[in-house]
Amino acid sequence: MLAGVTDSVEDARKLIYLVKAIPCKINLIQFNPHCGSQFIPTSIDRMIEFRNLLAQGNCSLLAEQS
Repeated sequence: MLAGVTDSVEDARKLIYLVKAIPCKINLIQFNPHCGSQFIPTSIDRMIEFRNLLAQGNCSLLAEQS
């Protein structure tokens, strides 16, 4: 997950809507920062909040740190 790019409440809502009719598991992976990248990883607290929103939306999911 990318901080400020793919971790908003609106992103979670869009994902819930997108997969509601698809039997799937969502795998949340924290971005692995590297030299030269403009992105930073989503914080653990934000990932937990995002995961909780997906769970409230009845999504089946996994969460990992890279």
